[in-house]
Amino acid sequence: MIVAMFFGLSESLGAVTWPLAILVNAALVVQFPLAHSLLLTGLGGRMLARLIPGSHGQTLATTTNAIIASAHLLALFAL
Repeated sequence: MIVAMFFGLSESLGAVTWPLAILVNAALVVQFPLAHSLLLTGLGGRMLARLIPGSHGQTLATTTNAIIASAHLLALFAL
């Protein structure tokens, strides 16, 4: 993200041609708030708890949410 900000978001790891680029950009922009809002609900917390095996799932649900949010931001700035 720091590298992308340094180049004014003009450089990235991948390139998508024009007709598809608008859809890809829209999906990247929309998916972060939608996924973030879903994962902050009770249902989202239960889904996150099931990702971790054993009894640690509920304890690590917040950490799992932070990892998923970080992956979303990485995709947003890197692609």
